Amino acid sequence: MEYRINSIDFLRGISVILMIIGHIYFIWPDVNNNLFEEIILLIVLIAPAFFLLISGFSFYIFIGKKINEKNSKLKIFYEVVKRAFFIFIISTIFQIFFGFILCMQITDIIYWSIFQIIAFSMIIFFIIPFLKYYLRIFLYFTLFFFIFFINFLNLFYEIGILYILVEQGTFPFIPWVSFYLVGIFIGDILINSRKKRINLILFNFSLIGIIIFIFWIIWGIKVQTLYISIFLESYCIFLIIFPICYFFLDIKEVEFFLSRSLTQWGKTAFSLYYIQFAIVAIGLIVFPLILNESILIFQFFLIITIILFALEFFLKIWRNFDYKYGIEWLMSKFTKKSLYYKNLNNTGINNKLKI
Repeated sequence: MEYRINSIDFLRGISVILMIIGHIYFIWPDVNNNLFEEIILLIVLIAPAFFLLISGFSFYIFIGKKINEKNSKLKIFYEVVKRAFFIFIISTIFQIFFGFILCMQITDIIYWSIFQIIAFSMIIFFIIPFLKYYLRIFLYFTLFFFIFFINFLNLFYEIGILYILVEQGTFPFIPWVSFYLVGIFIGDILINSRKKRINLILFNFSLIGIIIFIFWIIWGIKVQTLYISIFLESYCIFLIIFPICYFFLDIKEVEFFLSRSLTQWGKTAFSLYYIQFAIVAIGLIVFPLILNESILIFQFFLIITIILFALEFFLKIWRNFDYKYGIEWLMSKFTKKSLYYKNLNNTGINNKLKI
């Protein structure tokens, strides 16, 4: 099976767009429509969940590729740590930068973001792909239930020592890390399955998604305070959409309107996440000059369309420069260069890294 999975990049691109829509909604004046507000809130919650699920899937592919290239466990771990460190530092720098610009208190600047969850998860779950299959399956389910057990325990008893993990930030590490873990699990099941069974596995994912959706409608939607509603709706939507995307984009290799653009967006998702803030900032200066304090729905979508076209235009130009100085480009350069890595080569322990 090819390691480059188009459906993963495609869905990551969708996630970035959903994040942009959520950011625009919270930054611009109110839209006077309650149903529309509920839809936007659903989008805001689905976007980070999708991003974590897809990142977990990509992480398993990355580790599997390195294992198949006969890299040592030490060498793979070292590269994972470097990538995690880079992602954590970059996201923290941006948080501090935007925090000071918005005159936020230090307690509101240092918080869990999606990228920081990804950075820590890469290190915590590093060992899983190296374990035997049945032990991996046992760990997936055990860790998943343990994460929510800790979350519920803190909800009822407010354990102070867990505050940083459970309550700090918009996306606290627990329980949002469960999405990353499930992403690794889905990647594990799909990548290690025989080609003849792929369609059956995709069907089973969709069926599980439909069952979760029914469960959410009947029960989960009533318990929003316990994260259950948010997580059930995110899992069911992903498990229904992902098999469809995988079937058409990776198995049938179908191309349709915007599929190439969205796939490319997914490949540069980390960079686009931060670039969109600059474009939104420009929009904040321009659009208030032509819009009223309260905007209509069609005006809201017009703003989104203009910003997305601006990002696509920027990407087409940037593509000619091989996306130089983007987050992905910088991370690749950072992980390739290391004094410690040179020492490993000099001692003959490892071969040159293949990125």
